[in-house]
Amino acid sequence: MRGVEMARGDYVWIAEADDLADPGFLAELLPAFERDEVVMSYCQSRQIDGAGRVLSEHYLDYVSDIDRSRWTRPYVVDGHQEIAEALYLKNTIPNVSGVLFRRERLRDTLAKHSEEIASLRNAGDWVTYLRLLENGSIAFSPRSLNAHRRHQS
Repeated sequence: MRGVEMARGDYVWIAEADDLADPGFLAELLPAFERDEVVMSYCQSRQIDGAGRVLSEHYLDYVSDIDRSRWTRPYVVDGHQEIAEALYLKNTIPNVSGVLFRRERLRDTLAKHSEEIASLRNAGDWVTYLRLLENGSIAFSPRSLNAHRRHQS
């Protein structure tokens, strides 16, 4: 929350410590924000291990129980539609480092729902997406422009 408040730009990327973004990440996600209603834009993520070896080029297997083709093409949809068709079932955005947020909308959402988000320590990102999308649209790119480091538990 504090980092979002301190940010000065129009957009925020919450980079987890050991995740990576490809050089084309911003160029791919930023154009979606030309539409005023878009509050978050995200892309597919590669899964990598602790040494940086690619485990999977995507998360399509993770979301295939919801829809086998939805995340194979770009889209922009109303937040309520995204929730109704995907996010109400499970967190279909498995890596926050693959998301770019409209800063002021994220800041307002975090402030308004801070207690709820904090109370759900293992699902805070999911709740944040749900609350943010109650008042905006989401854009998705099927390009894997982010690497999510998976650690063995």
